[in-house]
Amino acid sequence: MPRCVPGATRLSSEAGVDRPIAAKPQIECKPDTADRTVVNEFDYSRLSPAFSRLSKPAKRALINNDILEPRDLARCSRRELAGLHGIGPSAFPLLTEALHAEGLDFRP
Repeated sequence: MPRCVPGATRLSSEAGVDRPIAAKPQIECKPDTADRTVVNEFDYSRLSPAFSRLSKPAKRALINNDILEPRDLARCSRRELAGLHGIGPSAFPLLTEALHAEGLDFRP
């Protein structure tokens, strides 16, 4: 039965025959630089400061759906927002806070 010794470069077997440990194939993960460039160059300046505490994916979801101010957000229901890519459970307390600060609420 082969046994593995930490830091060993060879695998020893109980029969006393050593053989090299097979190297793990190296998988190179390269990020898609086009996607990263789009994210890094995204213009968040159109978004109201009321949404400043949101994550970048949530901000992009709002901007891509022309929800730039709390009054735009008030025209949406929670269900509609939950369907947007980038809006997760952690965004809802922040969105609710932004609405309530303006005296608004989600559409029923």
